[in-house]
Amino acid sequence: MPIVYRADRTLSCTISIWHGHVTRRDQRRQAIQLSSDPTWPAGPRHLVDGTTITTLTMPEPDLLELLYQGTELVDEMRVAALVRPGFFNKPRGAYKTPSHEFHIAVFTDLDAASYYLGLDRMAVEAVIDELRHQL
Repeated sequence: MPIVYRADRTLSCTISIWHGHVTRRDQRRQAIQLSSDPTWPAGPRHLVDGTTITTLTMPEPDLLELLYQGTELVDEMRVAALVRPGFFNKPRGAYKTPSHEFHIAVFTDLDAASYYLGLDRMAVEAVIDELRHQL
């Protein structure tokens, strides 16, 4: 599977790696996995390391709506996407679901993404390194 993650309660953050060709089917599979994981949500912060994505189809808005339904995370959620330089041709704005807007901040370096989320870069990097071994 091209998506691996850890809901880290110590960091109050879910850190995931999206790798290779990431389809909506992969994203649905991850949403099902997250929704059945008793450790998720770990907190309001989310970091997606997409530095090794080759192709990406953006998630379906209804999928995100269902995933966060019943949680209080939407109002305080911070999402950082780490991508390689030049991955997106144009900046992204809000990602809208039927009842919410998700603002995804895009970064090209881990220092800036960690700072945005208020996390220790070294702790985040350690989790990312462990997750990469699962790919």
